[in-house]
Amino acid sequence: MLRRFAWYCSAILVSGALVLGGMQSAGYAQSPVVDTTICFRRGVDVYFVTRALPAPLGGDVTERLRAALESLVAGPTAEEQSAGVWSAIPDNSQLARLDVTGPRVSVYLDLPASFLAEAFHPLLSDQIVEQIVKTTQPFRAEIMAAADIPNGSPADRLIIHVLAQDLAAPAGSFRDLSVFLREPPLTKKLGPGEQAGSPAQQTDQVGSLAGKTVYLSAGHGWFWNAATGTWLTQRPVWENLVEDFNNAEVINQYLLPYLYRAGAEAWPVRERDLVTAEYVASVDSPGYVEAGSWFTATEPVTSTFPWHDAVRYAAVAATTTATATWPFTPTQTGNYAVYVWYASGADRAPDAHYRVTHAAGVSERRVDQTGHGFTWRYLGTYPFRAGQPGHVSLVNDSATPGRRVSAGAVRVGGGMGSEQGGYFTLSPDVSGRPRWEEAARYWAKFQGAPASVYAPVSPLWGGDWDLYDDVTARPRYAEWEKPAGEDAVFVSWHTNGAVNHDARGTETYIYDGTYGGTWTPGSDLLQYFIHTTLVEDIRTDWDPDWVDRGMLAENFGEVRLLSTMPGVLLEIAFHDDPDEAQALLDPRFARLSARAIYRGIVRYFAYRDGVDPVFLPEPPPGLAVRNSGPGTVTLTWLPPADATSYRVYTSPDGFAWDDGATVGGANHTLTGLTSGQLVFVRVSAVNAGGESLPTPTLGARVGPAGQAASILLVEGYSRDDYTNDVWQDDGITIGDTSETGPSRRLYAHRANRQDYVIQHGFAIDQPFDSVTRSMLPTGIATATAVSLRDYALVGWMAGEQSSSDDAVPIHAPAMALTPAEQGLLADLMAGGGSLFISGSEIGLDLVTRGHGPGFYAGVLKASYQGSDAFKFNTQPYPNRVSASPGGLFEGLDTFTFDNGAGETYYADRVDYFLPSLEDSRARSALVYQAGIGHAALTWDSGGCARLVYLAFPFETIDTSATREAVMARVLGFLAPCGPRTRLYLPIAVKDAGG
Repeated sequence: MLRRFAWYCSAILVSGALVLGGMQSAGYAQSPVVDTTICFRRGVDVYFVTRALPAPLGGDVTERLRAALESLVAGPTAEEQSAGVWSAIPDNSQLARLDVTGPRVSVYLDLPASFLAEAFHPLLSDQIVEQIVKTTQPFRAEIMAAADIPNGSPADRLIIHVLAQDLAAPAGSFRDLSVFLREPPLTKKLGPGEQAGSPAQQTDQVGSLAGKTVYLSAGHGWFWNAATGTWLTQRPVWENLVEDFNNAEVINQYLLPYLYRAGAEAWPVRERDLVTAEYVASVDSPGYVEAGSWFTATEPVTSTFPWHDAVRYAAVAATTTATATWPFTPTQTGNYAVYVWYASGADRAPDAHYRVTHAAGVSERRVDQTGHGFTWRYLGTYPFRAGQPGHVSLVNDSATPGRRVSAGAVRVGGGMGSEQGGYFTLSPDVSGRPRWEEAARYWAKFQGAPASVYAPVSPLWGGDWDLYDDVTARPRYAEWEKPAGEDAVFVSWHTNGAVNHDARGTETYIYDGTYGGTWTPGSDLLQYFIHTTLVEDIRTDWDPDWVDRGMLAENFGEVRLLSTMPGVLLEIAFHDDPDEAQALLDPRFARLSARAIYRGIVRYFAYRDGVDPVFLPEPPPGLAVRNSGPGTVTLTWLPPADATSYRVYTSPDGFAWDDGATVGGANHTLTGLTSGQLVFVRVSAVNAGGESLPTPTLGARVGPAGQAASILLVEGYSRDDYTNDVWQDDGITIGDTSETGPSRRLYAHRANRQDYVIQHGFAIDQPFDSVTRSMLPTGIATATAVSLRDYALVGWMAGEQSSSDDAVPIHAPAMALTPAEQGLLADLMAGGGSLFISGSEIGLDLVTRGHGPGFYAGVLKASYQGSDAFKFNTQPYPNRVSASPGGLFEGLDTFTFDNGAGETYYADRVDYFLPSLEDSRARSALVYQAGIGHAALTWDSGGCARLVYLAFPFETIDTSATREAVMARVLGFLAPCGPRTRLYLPIAVKDAGG
């Protein structure tokens, strides 16, 4: 967003000695001088300068603020201007008056008439308000104390009104600054026959937010700059982060899942799907088929979509008598968002029945077609395979007789940007960027909104001002989309910046209302619950010293135009502060921030509705998947607090998941499985608040009748931090900063998905079980724990697990192997068991960080040489390894592991070592091609106990064929005594309510 900067825009800096005298101007004789920070701009950024200003005797806060604002209105000095500093407040402006009444600050400006008539637009309005806000912020604490407002209370909100003199009105008349924008009125979408007041909700959602709608703005994005003839981002690269991308990455991948699982209908004002492939089918597309009685209505359908005249209808029935089907065949495998387009109306079914046929089967959704029509409406995200036909069907069964269903079109995938920029003169081409990265202006146009929504400024000023249009296109689109009567809120997610100023923390904004008026009812409470929850959760889970910059009410374009729903604008953290930028790029911070915002929304609605808030339970903190008898696999898990039931999901391949089965207790047995069958599972917890995020993915291969698994896979990789970000060069070309080029991108599918049992499981051709490390006997009840001694071979998947010495976040990642886990593994091998362990930072954590050097040398049989092998490997293929002569993998071709372009994650910080110098039974198995050191070793006790240790994660090996070849050698080496013979042991379960 516009740069919302600076903690207090800087604290007022009092000089070491207050200088008295010399100040002869009226009102300030014999006053001390105080260094005060004034907020100007440089390029798109806020820029701060220090002024030595008089502080009136007696310390009156209003007079000191007046001096600061007068200096602001006077503008930058000639020297500052020569350095590129400018002010959105034009020359020849005056501060006419300043009123401070309670928590309200009213700033009256005399602005040149020509400026207001010829040059004023929403972006300039926001910039002026921002400069005034940031110059006023240092006085916040005094103003609130004088108003006797309790700190942290719902009323602890600094309200700043900015007004300008209306020269066309009687002398002395001042009006809200935004009045001079001459903004067009809001446009509301209402289809033919559609009744105002229709909630138009998904009717099959459950949870605390069922029946609620959340409109989400991710702020900036790519826009067409007609002056330069190029597509630009609205923010540059700061501390490896581009706000335009990061906002959307967090909303789409972290906040939306929380809202969805709580039952909310969510409408982002930018595309939600990161998949760039796209498939569109209408009723005129090849392959579209109908069964039963369908007809074309004679009613007019107004829409900008090319198929607006091709809409088919069917009367509803108690059971299915008519079906419309749109087929498509994707060329890329992936999880795709599925959208439908229909003509809404009062006579449409409130429970229109859609069926999505995808890689895992058929999923059913019910949609209220009385509203939210004539646009792409999200159904859900589903797995589709390349080359495997999928389809979406609309069937006419309904519980509401006398209605009809509307069949228009289907869209699958997010796609690439398809809208040209400009208004009077269209850009010669589209952006060439993923649609989800584009500004809201283009999404609103793509969704079928009229120009009054996506281009409110350009027609007024007679030019192509996409950037200015985008400022208010976000709330305009939300208000256009929202049917009357829908129970909705608007939340805008942004990050902050201070350029040349030390600023940190979180601040939030609502609209200040026109002078003497109020904001949209409920905005203050929505802000209070989100703000306090967000700051509290960050302090609890990230940094106890996180700065709370407070709640504010100002006249910013993103919340000003909201008229039918409460709205709040969030400035999460400062993207130009190194520590906070790193937090913004960290999946853990993204997750906890998204969770806090979702919880704040729940608290708001609960308070308003007079009920107790109910939040999603956390996922089960531990899971075990074990063969339990012929054709059966039993799942046991640790129950989280507040769970009342569970959902168990299964998949044959870890990609195509079924819709889940409801389970009452903390265990479940899968039956009817066949010998050799692979099954993958994950479990979520459920309560009245909705459904939690799932556990890590685990799995099992079913053993033949009478044979239990002798192999146990341990999921030991829980770390998920900024080191998993992807570097990407998007060609950022913001002209006012040298910080261009590559930035870090927060892609959840390239971070730790905690599903790497999939790569291991497909490579293992023998029966196996799996377990999360939290289910081992290292702190949980023995009755629930899984014993390593029950297995002949343990595969420990350490991934990139390692600890951190950083004070932030509070909950740092766990060690690669805790002392208790080291004890379990040592005991396993002492008892004749074998170990296959792979991970890229085991040596770094155990040796360099001192968490187990004795275990590393004595059990893993390695002499640690160093980490960051890629950093020191200057050869063309630092991720390439070769078999050591005479070693376990001799005869295998040289192979590679993921360097950031593969299917798992970038194993960028790998250890290198020497086989133990004290135990001749330790032998090299793999070396890095560049010769920097050894990448794998084996150890043979001469009995049953053996070891294979890879210094990079097994799952990151680039091809499935190579993984299978490597695993075959590993299993052959580790089983000299054959599978450990044992009967199926009774699996201890800890039932939780069923």
